[in-house]
Amino acid sequence: MTKRALYILMVVALLGCSGADRDSLFFKAEELLSHGRYEDALEHYARFVDLYPESEFAPKSQYMIGYILSHHLARPDEAMDSYAMVVNLYAESPYTVKAREDMARLYSLRGDHRAAITQYDWLIKNGAKEKRPEYRYSTALEYIKMNEFKQARVELEELLKDDASPDMTPRILYQIANTYYLEGNLEKAISVYDRIIEEYQEHPVYIEARLGKASVLEKQGSLREALGLLTELEREYPDSDTVKIRINSTRKRLKKAPGFSR
Repeated sequence: MTKRALYILMVVALLGCSGADRDSLFFKAEELLSHGRYEDALEHYARFVDLYPESEFAPKSQYMIGYILSHHLARPDEAMDSYAMVVNLYAESPYTVKAREDMARLYSLRGDHRAAITQYDWLIKNGAKEKRPEYRYSTALEYIKMNEFKQARVELEELLKDDASPDMTPRILYQIANTYYLEGNLEKAISVYDRIIEEYQEHPVYIEARLGKASVLEKQGSLREALGLLTELEREYPDSDTVKIRINSTRKRLKKAPGFSR
């Protein structure tokens, strides 16, 4: 346990203030945060936790210290320390779940994907049941980031079989297709992309699946087919500049291809 954690546990025996003073300090921190005064809010939350570590507002205050450091002040290492204190000091609080969610995100951002998976494993076992599919999906994404495509696919296929919601299904299929593409198994990749294109035209991932299919076609050397698909996407894709670059690149390759004719 850190020195600060020991201090927090001891200070409550030494100091005493009225409940009104205590609550006033917490709500002042909340007000400062709502007005975007992040450094001041951070100071007030930290003071509150130091003075009232056993208050009902202490778990949230400790969590908000980490949240401000991470989301508003770009100090992820300090945020991690604050989240760890939530986990260690307030294990029964619902803010432990929030802290572990943020820790998983921060571990992923710093490239420590196995540590992120450890947090997601805990969340799958201890978090809200309705969020379990998203935690399992996030676990699969961490494996993709580590280039462990087969393990990612195991996670995704089990999720698809067990407890994925209908809205998640196209997202899961899209990631499965991506794992095949990244492995170089282009036939299987295009098969799954085609399934999404055929079955989920109303889902946002439909456009991404078409772009993924165009990438496979380019890899396979089916440049005319890829160009046709990219041209269709030019008006639909949110980042049209990306599609335009791909179109120009494919046209150049096509002109250099053997047997090209206008």
